[in-house]
Amino acid sequence: MIYLRSLFKRWQASRLRVRAEDLIKKAFGMKEEAKLLQVRANKLEKEADELEKQDRERA
Repeated sequence: MIYLRSLFKRWQASRLRVRAEDLIKKAFGMKEEAKLLQVRANKLEKEADELEKQDRERA
């Protein structure tokens, strides 16, 4: 009986490790996506600044 309980606990630990690894991978992917979104936002802000500059020069 003790052997079965130890096997069950090892199986639970294994499942938890797999879930933890999946969450780490997902978090890393989200971090990379966030960086890409920041780069895109910065690019759009620069474009907006340039358009405002052109508008001021025409006025």
